[in-house]
Order: sequence, then C-alpha cells, then structure tokens
Amino acid sequence: MEAGSKLTELSRAFMVDLKTIKSCLHTYPEFNAAVVEGQDYCNTGLIEKALVSRATGYDYNEDTYEAKPNPKSKTSKDRYTMVLSKRVKKHVAPSDRAIEYFLNNRARFSPDQDGNPRWAHTNKLEVTGAGGKDLIPDSISPEKLLAELIMQQKKADEVVEAELVEAKQIGVAVGEGTHDETLPT
Repeated sequence: MEAGSKLTELSRAFMVDLKTIKSCLHTYPEFNAAVVEGQDYCNTGLIEKALVSRATGYDYNEDTYEAKPNPKSKTSKDRYTMVLSKRVKKHVAPSDRAIEYFLNNRARFSPDQDGNPRWAHTNKLEVTGAGGKDLIPDSISPEKLLAELIMQQKKADEVVEAELVEAKQIGVAVGEGTHDETLPT
C-alpha cells in the first residue's frame, strides 16, 4: 500500500478475492490500520518529500549509454551491449511555485513573535460605496438583506416572464433558453 497499490492489487498479492480483503478490513482492526497507514504514507509521505525536493532543489545523475558491438556474440539478439558512456551530475533549481505552496500551507502554522502566521499569502479586498461609505448599512441584518435580494430577483423574473408572454402574444417566436427572436413572415 505504501507503493500506491490498490485493494485489488492487495487481493492478488494475498491470492484472495477482493471481497475477502474488504471483509478483513472490517473484521481485523490491525489489518485495517496497516492498510490505512500504507495508503497515508503513499498519499502524503511521498508527496511531501517530492514537494520539499522541488522547493529546495535537488541533484541527480544523468546517464548516457552507447551500444557497443559484442564480438563474443553468436546470435543477432545480443550482438550489441549497452555500456555506460557518460554520467553527468545535474541540478534542478528550486521551483518558485513549490516554495510558495510550501510556505502557504506549511510555514503558516508556525507563528511569529506576535502570534500571527509567519507566512500567509492572502488577498484582501475591501469594497465600499460612494465616498467610502459602507455598501450595506449596519441597520440591515443579513437575513433582511437576503430577503430583499430574493424579492428583487423574483420581481426581475416576473418582468422577464411578462416580456416573454407579451412577445408570444404579438407573434415573436421565443426559443427555450435562447435570446434570438424571429419575426413572423
């Protein structure tokens, strides 16, 4: 499960039916815990390691192989042998996006001296009315505002419905879900 196997692959490894595996998960808490732990390691542990590698950069070896004739070969199948001809150590630079993601999702849990998150990438937008006044007066409760918005929408829907009825009465074809109008010929 740590390698990312599914329950069907687990059932094949134990040479039992998938139903048996599912039954064992419910019957044996230790088995269930082991499966969950393996899945968790795959789902988070490997991904966390990869994220840290991308955020910090990493080195790897790039190997180049060449096909060399094999003079001892008696068949055409192994006439050539692959031989390591060059190994180059390469470096992958840290990824800006991985760093940002890491800081936003991991470092924000460790507070600074004031108790605020050390890193919190947030966008704040304040919307005000004319002259910097509040758009919604404090005297209106959220429930009352919602009720007023619903009533306005109903009135707008009634107007649209009335326009559709009027259009049909004068012979304008109105398609369902479309705004195209066709005049009668």
